[in-house]
Amino acid sequence: MVHNMSPSTEGEKKGFGQRKLKHPLLTALVIIVSFIALISFFVSSDQDSKKTETQQAVNSASTPEEKIKAIVANELKGQNSNKQDRLRQVAITPTTEAGESFIIRVVFNADENLTSNLKKQGIELQMAKLYQQLYTNKLPINRIVIQAYTNLVDQYGNEHDTEVFETFLNKDEADKINWTADTTTLQMQIIPGVWTVSYVHPIYRK
Repeated sequence: MVHNMSPSTEGEKKGFGQRKLKHPLLTALVIIVSFIALISFFVSSDQDSKKTETQQAVNSASTPEEKIKAIVANELKGQNSNKQDRLRQVAITPTTEAGESFIIRVVFNADENLTSNLKKQGIELQMAKLYQQLYTNKLPINRIVIQAYTNLVDQYGNEHDTEVFETFLNKDEADKINWTADTTTLQMQIIPGVWTVSYVHPIYRK
């Protein structure tokens, strides 16, 4: 005997099937959102920890020059992905252009990354963090110049430490920045939007 399935039963089965399909998508969405939240938490915690360490270093220093060196050393401590010291040089030059203040030059070794574009983004982020730390500690700074170096291979296959990116930010321009804005917005948009790029290696102009 053949039983005809009623429309309602058929609809219920279809509805059940549709609900079943939604669960994997919902689970995946929850996992992705949770992962993003977790990453954000760790990034935020790392930034807060570094900020606290920087403040402690500044408080323990006695002169403006020592405070500047402490900020830079803390921000660029350790080694990059090539096992090189991140900090190459910090030079502090007195100037009377805007009263008694300093011109600071920071040179660092950048991290490697999968592509030139990602490497450039990493360099810009590191520069933004340095500008933020130096200009928000109320130090007598007139100008900051930051240079980034990385390993590049020439046409003959030889590897060289090469300057790839240089920017500077004057106090007059820095004073216009809303330093209380969201940290990510500051580092990814505001600061890179107002600094001056004085050199870019051809590999990053593509």
